Amino acid sequence: MTQQISCYCFPEEFISPKSIIVENNQIKLINGFSPDKTLGYESFYTIDQIFEFIDSKLDDDPEFHDIDYSSDYGYPNYLFFDMSRMIADEEISYYIKDLKPLK
Repeated sequence: MTQQISCYCFPEEFISPKSIIVENNQIKLINGFSPDKTLGYESFYTIDQIFEFIDSKLDDDPEFHDIDYSSDYGYPNYLFFDMSRMIADEEISYYIKDLKPLK
């Protein structure tokens, strides 16, 4: 899959789209490298972890959120959370696309 984080707090290297390979529900590669070789690797998720992230953010009662799910596979292909409209630059969003099983 391709995953991209959008926020106001990280350098361009962090927020550029990343190709993510998942095996056995673990991230194995990010842009062809071991996850620990990627800036902010702990902020990239498997699909199961994305659902956990969504649940945790919803539990925190955001002031605004938007989630769009793939009509083909049901995974979230876009999510946005603004926890407080009174706080600048704490919003975060993820874009997920190109999800496909590897054979």
